[in-house]
Amino acid sequence: MKFQPDSYLLYGTNRAPFPAYPVRLRLVMNDEVQPQALRQAAQSAMKRYPYFAVEVTIGSEENYELKPNSRPVVVVPSTRKSLALGSEDVNRHLIFIEYEGHDIFFNIHHSLTGAIGLLEWAKTTLHEYVFFAYGVRLAGDGIRTADSPLLPGETDFPDTTNLPKHELWWQNRNVQSYYRRIDYTIAALNPFNRGERYYAIDIPKEPLMTYAKHVGGSPTSALVVLMLRALNKALPRDIERLTAGIIHNFNEEVGCKNAYHDMVRYLYVPFERAQTGLPDSELNRLTRQAIDEQKTAEYGQAELRH
Repeated sequence: MKFQPDSYLLYGTNRAPFPAYPVRLRLVMNDEVQPQALRQAAQSAMKRYPYFAVEVTIGSEENYELKPNSRPVVVVPSTRKSLALGSEDVNRHLIFIEYEGHDIFFNIHHSLTGAIGLLEWAKTTLHEYVFFAYGVRLAGDGIRTADSPLLPGETDFPDTTNLPKHELWWQNRNVQSYYRRIDYTIAALNPFNRGERYYAIDIPKEPLMTYAKHVGGSPTSALVVLMLRALNKALPRDIERLTAGIIHNFNEEVGCKNAYHDMVRYLYVPFERAQTGLPDSELNRLTRQAIDEQKTAEYGQAELRH
């Protein structure tokens, strides 16, 4: 097989088979992490995700291929310099787990999945961890337990040859806007190299939901408007347009509802600087309208074809 959809990001780095593009999730536990229980949980959980238990090989046509990897998932103390995905340090896997104090860090190569699959893997691992650490087998409601079968279509790819042909029609797709593209791209592709200009922002859930309800918004539109307000204060006045880019999972729109693949695209919400004078309720309405106009099967299918 000359090309595997899951291997496409491997071609974006000259360091393969030690690829970059990590996706990293930090979970904070109430108690200090028990390393042995975490190692047991990691091996048990991986039985549920055979499509993540792979390694990179070179095919007959000098292309990258993914083949099954039966070696244990590596679980190690966290260090300042991250281990290289695909290296012998992580048993050639494209995933590994770290821990430090109360923190657990899940690492996975972006060619395998994004947040969609990463969260499911993390939830399964935590479900197993509770059992091995505390001897308690929690109910598996909403969790893909280690012994559960794959969902229908979980490993499917969309078939672009059978998708209806739609043209992209949303007119604000390519608007000119203030966008630190290089900085953003570097930070997105390598979360370990963000520098001091990037910060984590903790937003309490309850106040956010209260605010969203008060202004007739959704959690997404409320965050967009809050960030718009902040940028309006911080950016120079000669910047006339600001655009929100919202990541959207469009698996269901292309017939792959349960797929673990990272099929995402941006939904764009452009604002003229003058619109910052509108009340929050109106800005939320405009944001939700723009999102709804783009969250359609027709637009998702057109995006995939392009």
